[in-house]
Amino acid sequence: MNTLKRLSIILLLLSVFSQLPAQNIIRDIKSYHDSGAPLEIREYEETEGRVDLSRTVQLYLSGKKKKESNYSGGTLRKTYSWFTNGQMSIMLTYSNGKRNGNWISWYNTGIKRIEGYHKDGRKTGTWTMWSKDGKKLIEELYEEGKLIKENKY
Repeated sequence: MNTLKRLSIILLLLSVFSQLPAQNIIRDIKSYHDSGAPLEIREYEETEGRVDLSRTVQLYLSGKKKKESNYSGGTLRKTYSWFTNGQMSIMLTYSNGKRNGNWISWYNTGIKRIEGYHKDGRKTGTWTMWSKDGKKLIEELYEEGKLIKENKY
Protein backbone atom coordinates (compact mmCIF):
# COMPACT_ATOMS: atom_id res chain seq x y z
CA MET A 1 0.00 0.00 0.00
CA ASN A 2 1.49 3.36 -0.94
CA THR A 3 2.31 6.05 1.62
CA LEU A 4 -0.44 8.42 0.48
CA LYS A 5 -3.07 5.70 0.85
CA ARG A 6 -1.80 4.77 4.33
CA LEU A 7 -1.86 8.43 5.37
CA SER A 8 -5.43 8.85 4.09
CA ILE A 9 -6.52 5.74 6.03
CA ILE A 10 -4.92 7.07 9.21
CA LEU A 11 -6.62 10.45 8.74
CA LEU A 12 -9.92 8.68 8.11
CA LEU A 13 -9.57 6.66 11.30
CA LEU A 14 -8.78 9.80 13.26
CA SER A 15 -11.88 11.52 11.89
CA VAL A 16 -14.09 8.46 12.58
CA PHE A 17 -13.01 8.35 16.22
CA SER A 18 -12.47 12.07 16.91
CA GLN A 19 -15.83 12.42 18.68
CA LEU A 20 -14.74 10.33 21.66
CA PRO A 21 -14.45 11.79 25.16
CA ALA A 22 -11.03 11.61 26.81
CA GLN A 23 -10.75 8.21 28.52
CA ASN A 24 -8.80 4.98 28.25
CA ILE A 25 -9.83 3.65 24.85
CA ILE A 26 -8.18 0.68 23.21
CA ARG A 27 -8.63 0.45 19.42
CA ASP A 28 -8.21 -2.81 17.55
CA ILE A 29 -8.51 -3.28 13.79
CA LYS A 30 -10.17 -6.70 13.59
CA SER A 31 -10.23 -7.21 9.84
CA TYR A 32 -9.13 -5.64 6.58
CA HIS A 33 -10.38 -5.34 3.01
CA ASP A 34 -8.23 -7.14 0.41
CA SER A 35 -6.68 -3.75 -0.38
CA GLY A 36 -5.37 -3.46 3.19
CA ALA A 37 -7.87 -0.78 4.21
CA PRO A 38 -9.60 -1.38 7.58
CA LEU A 39 -12.91 -3.25 7.40
CA GLU A 40 -13.83 -3.52 11.09
CA ILE A 41 -12.51 -1.57 14.04
CA ARG A 42 -13.35 -2.34 17.65
CA GLU A 43 -12.95 -0.04 20.61
CA TYR A 44 -12.72 -1.14 24.20
CA GLU A 45 -13.07 1.12 27.20
CA GLU A 46 -10.99 0.53 30.30
CA THR A 47 -12.69 1.63 33.51
CA GLU A 48 -12.15 0.50 37.08
CA GLY A 49 -9.93 -2.39 36.06
CA ARG A 50 -12.42 -3.73 33.48
CA VAL A 51 -12.13 -3.67 29.73
CA ASP A 52 -15.48 -3.65 27.91
CA LEU A 53 -16.38 -3.39 24.25
CA SER A 54 -17.63 0.18 23.70
CA ARG A 55 -17.96 0.51 19.92
CA THR A 56 -17.54 -1.36 16.64
CA VAL A 57 -17.31 0.31 13.27
CA GLN A 58 -17.45 -1.43 9.89
CA LEU A 59 -16.19 0.52 6.91
CA TYR A 60 -16.81 0.37 3.19
CA LEU A 61 -13.73 0.10 0.99
CA SER A 62 -14.12 3.84 0.35
CA GLY A 63 -13.56 4.48 4.07
CA LYS A 64 -17.14 5.60 4.74
CA LYS A 65 -18.96 4.04 7.66
CA LYS A 66 -21.10 1.02 6.87
CA LYS A 67 -22.24 0.16 10.39
CA GLU A 68 -21.60 1.40 13.91
CA SER A 69 -22.67 -0.32 17.10
CA ASN A 70 -22.39 1.35 20.51
CA TYR A 71 -22.11 -0.58 23.76
CA SER A 72 -22.31 0.28 27.45
CA GLY A 73 -20.63 -2.09 29.86
CA GLY A 74 -20.17 -4.48 26.93
CA THR A 75 -23.94 -4.58 26.22
CA LEU A 76 -25.29 -3.45 22.84
CA ARG A 77 -27.21 -0.14 23.09
CA LYS A 78 -27.53 1.36 19.60
CA THR A 79 -26.79 0.35 16.00
CA TYR A 80 -26.58 2.58 12.94
CA SER A 81 -26.09 1.52 9.30
CA TRP A 82 -25.36 3.59 6.19
CA PHE A 83 -25.68 3.16 2.45
CA THR A 84 -22.54 3.46 0.28
CA ASN A 85 -23.56 7.06 -0.53
CA GLY A 86 -23.22 8.01 3.17
CA GLN A 87 -26.97 8.26 3.79
CA MET A 88 -28.13 6.56 7.00
CA SER A 89 -30.14 3.40 6.33
CA ILE A 90 -31.14 2.09 9.80
CA MET A 91 -31.08 3.17 13.44
CA LEU A 92 -31.96 0.66 16.18
CA THR A 93 -31.85 0.87 19.97
CA TYR A 94 -31.39 -2.02 22.38
CA SER A 95 -31.79 -2.80 26.06
CA ASN A 96 -30.83 -6.06 27.75
CA GLY A 97 -29.92 -7.57 24.39
CA LYS A 98 -33.36 -6.95 22.86
CA ARG A 99 -34.62 -4.29 20.50
CA ASN A 100 -36.04 -1.65 22.77
CA GLY A 101 -36.90 1.81 21.55
CA ASN A 102 -37.00 3.54 18.19
CA TRP A 103 -36.46 1.64 14.94
CA ILE A 104 -36.08 3.87 11.90
CA SER A 105 -35.00 3.05 8.36
CA TRP A 106 -34.55 5.25 5.31
CA TYR A 107 -34.27 4.87 1.56
CA ASN A 108 -30.83 5.68 0.10
CA THR A 109 -32.29 9.05 -0.95
CA GLY A 110 -32.81 10.07 2.68
CA ILE A 111 -36.59 9.63 2.66
CA LYS A 112 -37.91 7.78 5.67
CA ARG A 113 -38.99 4.22 4.89
CA ILE A 114 -40.17 2.73 8.22
CA GLU A 115 -40.55 4.08 11.73
CA GLY A 116 -41.70 2.22 14.79
CA TYR A 117 -40.95 1.23 18.35
CA HIS A 118 -39.89 -1.99 20.06
CA LYS A 119 -40.46 -2.92 23.69
CA ASP A 120 -38.72 -6.03 25.01
CA GLY A 121 -37.96 -7.11 21.44
CA ARG A 122 -41.55 -6.82 20.19
CA LYS A 123 -43.23 -4.24 18.02
CA THR A 124 -45.45 -1.92 20.00
CA GLY A 125 -47.41 1.23 19.22
CA THR A 126 -47.69 2.77 15.77
CA TRP A 127 -45.48 1.61 12.91
CA THR A 128 -45.52 3.68 9.72
CA MET A 129 -44.22 2.82 6.23
CA TRP A 130 -43.63 5.28 3.38
CA SER A 131 -43.01 4.93 -0.35
CA LYS A 132 -39.77 5.99 -2.03
CA ASP A 133 -41.38 9.33 -2.87
CA GLY A 134 -42.37 9.97 0.77
CA LYS A 135 -46.06 9.09 0.63
CA LYS A 136 -47.51 7.23 3.60
CA LEU A 137 -48.34 3.66 2.56
CA ILE A 138 -49.27 1.79 5.72
CA GLU A 139 -49.83 2.55 9.38
CA GLU A 140 -49.98 -0.39 11.78
CA LEU A 141 -50.82 -0.53 15.46
CA TYR A 142 -49.14 -3.21 17.60
CA GLU A 143 -49.62 -4.36 21.19
CA GLU A 144 -46.96 -6.69 22.62
CA GLY A 145 -45.90 -7.80 19.14
CA LYS A 146 -49.40 -8.48 17.84
CA LEU A 147 -50.91 -6.51 14.96
CA ILE A 148 -54.11 -4.87 16.23
CA LYS A 149 -55.00 -2.52 13.37
CA GLU A 150 -53.75 -1.70 9.90
CA ASN A 151 -54.53 1.29 7.67
CA LYS A 152 -53.42 1.36 4.02
CA TYR A 153 -53.30 4.66 2.16
